[in-house]
Amino acid sequence: AVAVVAAETFEDRLAIGMPDILRDVPGVLANKRYGEESRLSIRGSGIGQGFHQRGVLIAENGVSFADADGFSDFQKVDVLTARLVEVYKGGNALRFGGAQLGGAVNLVTTNGRTTPSTLLLRAEGGSYDSWRGQATAGGVIGKFDLYGSINGYKADGYRERSDSEQLRGTINLGYRLGEDSEIRLIATAATIEQGVPGTLTLAQTRANPRQASAAALAGRWSRDQDVRRVTLQTRLRLSEGLVFEGGVYATGTDLRHPIPIVIEQDIHTEGAFGRFDLSGEIGGHRADLFFGASFRTGAVDQQIYANNAGNNGMKMGDALQKASGLDLFAEGRFFVTPELALVAGASWGHASRDFTNRLANRGDETEFEWLAPRFGALWERGGTQVYFNVTKSIEPPAF
Repeated sequence: AVAVVAAETFEDRLAIGMPDILRDVPGVLANKRYGEESRLSIRGSGIGQGFHQRGVLIAENGVSFADADGFSDFQKVDVLTARLVEVYKGGNALRFGGAQLGGAVNLVTTNGRTTPSTLLLRAEGGSYDSWRGQATAGGVIGKFDLYGSINGYKADGYRERSDSEQLRGTINLGYRLGEDSEIRLIATAATIEQGVPGTLTLAQTRANPRQASAAALAGRWSRDQDVRRVTLQTRLRLSEGLVFEGGVYATGTDLRHPIPIVIEQDIHTEGAFGRFDLSGEIGGHRADLFFGASFRTGAVDQQIYANNAGNNGMKMGDALQKASGLDLFAEGRFFVTPELALVAGASWGHASRDFTNRLANRGDETEFEWLAPRFGALWERGGTQVYFNVTKSIEPPAF
C-alpha cells in the first residue's frame, strides 16, 4: 500500500498541483478545483473537505508542510523540486507519526547529488495564457553538494478569477559525513497570488462554465500568501543495521484571503523530528524496527474583516490560535519464516488547542491524547506481497 511517482512521469506536462502528480495512484482521489487548489483524499479520509489540506500529511523529505494544528495549503508545495513522490496509504504513514487518517504524501526533493542535469532551463506555455519558466543548477564539490531552483508561473485560468501568479525559490545545501551519512539545509521562499472564482449552480454552469460567481467578482475573492521555510536535517548510518534520520524546521506564512469576509493571518510553525531504523536478526529470524518522535508547535494571528469590494471593512474578528502536537511511534516486523512476517506497532499522541478571542476578550483551550495500535501480517515471495493490517487512526481537529 505504498506508491512511488517518479518525476519523469510528469516532467513532460504542466504539473501544477497534487492532482497533476497523483492522478494515476490507486486509492487516491485528487480533484482539481482551480489553480493548485484541490480536494485530496486517500481511502476516503477527509473526503468532505472540499478545499485545503486535511486528513493527509503532506511532507517534504519527511518534514510536514502543515500548520501546527494539521491544516494547511497545497500551494506551499513546489512540485518542480521533487525527484520522486512517495504515497503512504492509511496506517502505512505511521513512520511519519500517528496524527493523520488518510496517510502521507512525501516529496523527496532533488539535490546536488541527484539532479539529472548540472544546468537546466525549462519553459512551458499553453491554454488560457499559461506560462511557466524554471532555471536550476546543481552539482557536487568535494563533500558538499548544492542545488538551486527558481521558477515562475502565470495563468489566466479557465474561469474568471481563477488566475494565478507565483514565484518560488529553493536552495538545497548538503555535506556528506560518510558513505551513507549527511547533513542538509533546505531553504525555500514563495510568493503566491491565486484568484478564487467561487461556486456556481448547475444552471449557471450549463449556461457559462467559465464565469465566476457574482459574489467572487464583487468581493474580488483571492488567496494570496508569502511563504518562508527552512529545514535542517540529517541522515546518519550509525552501524550496518542502524540508521537515524532527524531534523528541525520552521515555516512562516503571511496570508490575505478575501472571500465573503477578508481573512488575514500571520502563521508560524516550528518542529523537530527523529526516527531510528533498525534491521537485523532475532534468534536467526529476520526482523526490523523503526521508532521515533515528532513535535510541532505554532500559532496563527488572525484578523477578520467585512469584505468591502476586496478591501478591509469593519473588523469582525481578532484571534490568536495556538496549537502543539507530539507523536511517539514505533513499528516492528518479525519474520516467522523467510516469507511470513508478523507486524505490530503503535503511536501515542498528544495535541493542544488554545484559542483567544481578543475582540471579545475571552478564550478557551483543550487537549487531546490517544493511543493507536496496529497489528498485521505480511507474506512475500519474489515480487509478490499479500498483507493484512488492522490500524486505529486518530486525527485531532484543526481550528
